[in-house]
Amino acid sequence: MNTKRKESIWLFILVTLMIFFLAFSQSAPGRRVLDGSDILFVPPARWLQEKRNAVRNFFTQTRDIRRLQEENRSLRKQLNDLLVEEVKFTEIEAENKRLRLLLNFSRQNPLYSFQGATIVGRVVGVQPDNVSQIVTIDCGANQGIRRGMPVVAAEGLVGRILQVHAETSEVLLLIDPASVVNAQVQSSRAPGLVRGRVLKLPLITFVPQGALIRPGDIVLTSGVGNTFPRGILIGQVISVSYKDYEMFQQAVIRPTVDFQRLEEVLVITNFHPLNKHGGE
Repeated sequence: MNTKRKESIWLFILVTLMIFFLAFSQSAPGRRVLDGSDILFVPPARWLQEKRNAVRNFFTQTRDIRRLQEENRSLRKQLNDLLVEEVKFTEIEAENKRLRLLLNFSRQNPLYSFQGATIVGRVVGVQPDNVSQIVTIDCGANQGIRRGMPVVAAEGLVGRILQVHAETSEVLLLIDPASVVNAQVQSSRAPGLVRGRVLKLPLITFVPQGALIRPGDIVLTSGVGNTFPRGILIGQVISVSYKDYEMFQQAVIRPTVDFQRLEEVLVITNFHPLNKHGGE
């Protein structure tokens, strides 16, 4: 049998099989056989598809996690920046409020000249018999500050200049045990001396026995002795102590100035105490 005859036979067989397959696939038994083939091929295909989806989801989730981490870092930085700005704004607002109060105080006392100053240091010197209460301010002789000049805040009397340097000065606070201020009770005009005490509230002493003084009364500088200007607020009486057989009575005073939170002050520069050392 030659080669050309063999090719014709194989072509005939192939065409016959194709016709048979097409005819069989259109019959009911043929469709059942084809439908049944899904049992063999669908599960592996589905498994492969699930694994492919899992791999794709893994890399997608990894990218999403990285993106979220970057966004989280960015948001934390923005939050920190906002907190820093808020702190700065709060500090500026608080400082402006304090400075406005000092400005109002100076406007309400037009007879005096003032030098504004900021507290730059605090000295608490513990000695056997007392505890010194002294602060350092950032102005001195170069700014016209002299020893003995009164120092005030918007709330009232702070103290007096104790020592002067070129660019700084030391202020003896009202609450220092060495501080003595001529004062008077506003309502009754009763005179007295306000003295600082060791780790206690100041006292107004040497108040005449017959003078009326009660808790709640306001105490001011009297101007006696020309060591402090007259009428500067010192504090408020919170308790009174007296004995019938004594010539004087005394009272505990709560200063209107909060010395623990004091930051800015005013030095009265055109008031010159008669006592050049600033004492009473």
